[in-house]
Formats: sequence, structure tokens, C-alpha cells
Amino acid sequence: MPKVTKTYGPPGTGKTTTLISTLKTVLASGVPPTRVAYITHTKAACEEVKDRVAKDLGLAKTDMKWFRTIHSMCCGMAKIGFNDIWTSKDNDEFHKASGYYIKGSFDVEALEEYDENVDEGYDIVLFADQLSKAQMVPLHEVTANMPPSSKLIEPDGFLEAYAAYKAEHGKLDFTDMLLQYREGDYGPGDVDVVIVDEAQDLSRLQWEIVNKFSAEAEQLHIAGDDDQSIYKFLGADEFGFLDYPSDKDVVLEHSYRVPVTIGEQATSVIEQIERRKAKAVEWQDKPGSIERFSLDEMFLPWREWARGDETVMVLTRHRRQMYDVRRMLQKLRVPHTVRGTSMGTSELGKLCRVYLELFHNDMRFRPAVLAKLLDKIGDRKQAAEVRARGVDDRKLTLGKEDIDLSPVTNWPSLFSNKRWEVKQIEALRREVNEYGLEIIGPQPNIDISTYHGSKGREADNVVLFTDCYKQTWDEQEKDPDSEIRLAYVGLTRAKKSVTIIVPRTLMYLRALV
Repeated sequence: MPKVTKTYGPPGTGKTTTLISTLKTVLASGVPPTRVAYITHTKAACEEVKDRVAKDLGLAKTDMKWFRTIHSMCCGMAKIGFNDIWTSKDNDEFHKASGYYIKGSFDVEALEEYDENVDEGYDIVLFADQLSKAQMVPLHEVTANMPPSSKLIEPDGFLEAYAAYKAEHGKLDFTDMLLQYREGDYGPGDVDVVIVDEAQDLSRLQWEIVNKFSAEAEQLHIAGDDDQSIYKFLGADEFGFLDYPSDKDVVLEHSYRVPVTIGEQATSVIEQIERRKAKAVEWQDKPGSIERFSLDEMFLPWREWARGDETVMVLTRHRRQMYDVRRMLQKLRVPHTVRGTSMGTSELGKLCRVYLELFHNDMRFRPAVLAKLLDKIGDRKQAAEVRARGVDDRKLTLGKEDIDLSPVTNWPSLFSNKRWEVKQIEALRREVNEYGLEIIGPQPNIDISTYHGSKGREADNVVLFTDCYKQTWDEQEKDPDSEIRLAYVGLTRAKKSVTIIVPRTLMYLRALV
């Protein structure tokens, strides 16, 4: 069995930096990178670590073969190939073969808003089945805590057809990748050191996989924060990290992000939880503020934030509320993103800017850019002609006099025939009229997300909406800890200020109100 070091990393204390330092120490001691595993939840996080280590130590990224997500690690151990993995195409083929329809996506954050009259797919059954496997509990225990649905009463017909299709076509879904390694005749990883980041988000199934993979390693480093265990609804083991036996505990106690005013408020919130690791965090000794805002949220300084240099993160408890805030900001003509994306930062938005610059600023562009614009608005013939004009001369640029494209009054309709997309382009046009063309392309200062979606991120200023829906309100009576952790995560995203919106309804996050 490996020697286990457990690192607790409260918000802003540099947990990932500490793990990279540990990783560098291990590699500098002579352990080859091929015998070190760094396991994360996201590919982006994994690539960031590989880039930093490769740059600082001069190592080849190809030697870091076990720097992976946990799913990728299981695929590597069980020799699962790309063609073995279930894709959206299989959703269609399965529907044709069985009659069961799967949309391919299920908004688990909005589970309590689920309406089977709107969502006709069997995704809710698939979600319940995979959640039961992740938690390693019977299916009926999972469905008992889900919204009533006729599809969940007798799900066996769908699940049997789904399993039969996978077996016949040799396909594995997201959970099967984990089960294939855990239940298969595969040994532990051929590694000396295993490092697991964000370990508080592991499910019981994933913990078993970590144990199997690291069984013959000399060292196992697990890092996380039990106070930020907010993905229980996705199957995360609420106390898996906290209760994991260790030979050495390390608590990072200096936050490089959160001001003391906000940190002390966050501490008073999280200390309402009894079963947790106590941490004496030293919050940043710098100005910070918490304000409770009781006026209509439209009166917040949205335009000042949009024109300023500081970032603003707006958090709602539910996804539907997030889109309500988006509609409000569109009405106010305030540039923003939703979970980091917007029409103004999208490829389509950038094509809108090309169009406007072409006709209003008399700009000139490379043929490839104009051909892309023409393709998008449906003029395939002229797109091919324009593209051909640039084949022999890569420096050639064209202006509006070189192509046959007349501006129209309602230019958003050029780019899409989808009603929702046209509405987003219309909103972009209003923002352009307010702020100018420069608004298209750069990342806006304001981003809207949910509390769950904010994990691992930060902003200068954070706005917390506190209203919630009935199921969340009721759940706080039975399981207050989940919402307390969520409030703690929301507060500790802030580097300068927190604005708490006083609830507009009789149902709200009690930890913040």
C-alpha cells in the first residue's frame, strides 16, 4: 500500500500550485515522468499542469502518459479506443433500433425543474442509472429522491434495451469506462507516484478506481477541500475525501485571494457544518466588502462594471434563474457572458463584426474570411469564387466593392434562421449600438453562472442571487450542509467585493440570508 498524503486546500490557498511543487520534487528525485500519474477531473486542468511542468523542467509532454482525467486513465488501463465510446450518433441509431429516445444531455443542475411533458427523452432514467452506479447503491434509492416521473416507475425496459444495444455494438458510455477497469481483469498502474486533484469530487466508484490503480505505488497524494464538496447531486461521495485514511495531513492556511472581511463571513457560514476538517485560514489582509442589496437588481451598476477594468461574477442557484439574469442584461444592453461564452465572443459573433466592418468601416479582409462569411449566410457559389481568388495570392485582401453583398436593415437575419439565435444576434446589435464594434471579440467583464458552475474560478466582484426553488428550499431542512457549502463556495470566489441580493420570494438560501 502507498504512503498517503492528504492536502486540504481552502479557497485561494494555492492547492494546485502546491501539487505542482510536489510533482516537481518527485520528478527531481529521479522518478521518471512515465511512472508518475496526475489524475484530474477535466482535460483542461490536466493540460495546464502538463504545460507548466514541461516548461519548468524541460520534459517532453509525451512522457507524461499518466497525466489524465480519471476516465482517460481507465480507458488507458482497459485499452478502450475512441470507436468503443458512445457518441451522439449512437443516440440516433439506438432510437431507430429500440424506439427509445435519448436527447444526449440532461441538465442535472435543474433536476428539480424537470417536466416530463417537456422533456420527452429517457435521459432522466439514464442519469438515475449512472448515478446509482457512481454511488454504488440500488437504482430505487436514487429514483426515490428524484422528481416524480412515469419513466422512472418501471425503467427496466429502457435499461435492458440500452444494455443490449451497447453489448451488440461494442459501445461504452461515460460510466462504463470506469466500470470496465474496476470490474475487469486489469492490475494496478505501473507507477510509483499517484497524485489526485479535486479529490472531494470523487464518487465511491471513482475512489475504488483510485485505490486499484495506486495499489502498488509508493506514494499517493490526494488533494481537495471537504468544505467545497458541492457535487453530491452528481454522485460525489460527500465524506469520501474527509474520511480517507492518510499517513500525513497538510492544511494550506493562507488564502491569496479572499479579503479578510469576506473570508470571515465565509468562515461563519461554513462553521455551521459539524462534520468537517477545521481549518484556521489566514485570509488576505486587504480591503474587501460585503453589501446586501435590497433594491431591484436592475439598479446595480451594470454599465459601470461593463465599462470598467474589474471582473464581475454573477451567481444564481438555478440554471433557469441564470437565463433570467441574461435577459435582464440584454434588456439593459450590458455586454456579458453566460458560463464564459456569448454571441459576442463566438465565431458567429466575429463574423457579424466582419460584416459590419466591411460595410460601415470600409474594411478589407482576406478572401478566406469573406468566404467564411458568405458560407454562413448561404451564398455558397460566391464563397467558392472568393476563396478561389485567394488561392494564388495569400496576401490578397478584398473589400465590399469586390463581392456582391448588399447590406440589409435587419442584418441579424442574414446569419441564422433559428429564432433563438437571431434573438441573441439582435441583443448583440443593441450592445454594438451602445458600446461600438469593439464590444465584439474581447471577453466582457461580466459573467453569469450558477453556484455549482463557479467552482475553481474567481472574480474581483461577485453578485450572489439568493432565491431558490421549492425543492431546494425543502432540502435545506433535511440536508442543510449541501447548501451551506454552496454558499461558502459562492462567497469565496471574490477578490474584492460580494453583493448579496436580498431574496424576492419566500424561498431562499438560508446560509446567505
